[in-house]
Amino acid sequence: MIYLDNAATTFPKPPSVVQAVTQYMTKSGASYGRGGYKSALGSADLLWQTRETVAQLIGSDNPDRLVFTKNATEALNLAIKGVLKKGCRVIASCVEHNSVMRPLTQLDAKITFLPLRADGRVDVKKLDGITPSGIDMVIINHASNVSGIVNNVEYVAKWCKKSGVPCLIDASQSAGVIPLYADKWQAMIAFAGHKGPMGPQGTGGLFIPENVNPMPLMTGGTGSASENMTQPEILPDKYESGTLNMPAIAGLYEGARFILNEGLPAVHEKEGYLRGMLADGLMNIRGVNVLYPDNKCVTSAISFFAEGIDTATLGAQLDEKYGIAVRCGLHCAPVAHKAFDTFECGTVRVSPGYFNTKKDIDKFLYAIKKCTE
Repeated sequence: MIYLDNAATTFPKPPSVVQAVTQYMTKSGASYGRGGYKSALGSADLLWQTRETVAQLIGSDNPDRLVFTKNATEALNLAIKGVLKKGCRVIASCVEHNSVMRPLTQLDAKITFLPLRADGRVDVKKLDGITPSGIDMVIINHASNVSGIVNNVEYVAKWCKKSGVPCLIDASQSAGVIPLYADKWQAMIAFAGHKGPMGPQGTGGLFIPENVNPMPLMTGGTGSASENMTQPEILPDKYESGTLNMPAIAGLYEGARFILNEGLPAVHEKEGYLRGMLADGLMNIRGVNVLYPDNKCVTSAISFFAEGIDTATLGAQLDEKYGIAVRCGLHCAPVAHKAFDTFECGTVRVSPGYFNTKKDIDKFLYAIKKCTE
């Protein structure tokens, strides 16, 4: 199989990730905070090391403000439902994922969307024409899971800081791929551990700056302050009730270490090179329409559609005839597809990862040519 769906989850994982999960399951097995014996204490050490390493990956010197969740969706729900109330007023980008849109819909939020610029980036400077009074949160997608285009979240974070409005950054597609500056931005940052950070599925997190205090989604056992019937207020315990997925966290630790050792610039450069090959090749195939192929401020993801061919049919052909895995349809982001004017047809999304090669891209482009002839 040629795997080109790394925007969904990175694959393959570094060998050290697989080894860490296996070793935890076979050698340790203890739950963090649930015992004073050696293996339980070892779990506590591993959890803190992972927190420190992932915090470094997202640009923070405050690992205690990094809360682990089972995925980015839970992290986004924690930020949104923990801060906002029914009928809230929110500014959001027009390329948000359903992990943002559905919680906002549940809250009957009144949403003002920041539109697209001609180059496919969100026009964040439209914030300058908005009076911050009465705005309960600004939500900005750092990198679109459809187009791969990276948005200027720093501009949004500065506006929010100046205006005293909570800021939420969806870094699902950017964490572990491009630099984040959590301490500088002072925004809530949600991320997926199984994407850019190379960890297993079932991992994610939310960075919570000091200027916000979300209500927890769940309360329960934390391994701390067990004598009290109320939830601990200290971070990260306040938001980490129940037994954590320690085997996956062990894998996340090794995944984040791998990215830090390789270096974010090296990761981004290689993935950018492969995306550039894809863009150039797809634009030379008749009948293929590529979303914003000239934009260089991107992750590895690129989307296209072929005239006269259903995207799901094209994806099935790539899989069945050529053993190529891509993602087709609306990518859980109908709002984004409406902004890109691809809601009716959807797109084929191709997202190479760090372990893909030029040969993989050549085979993919050959397959597209054959499928569209």
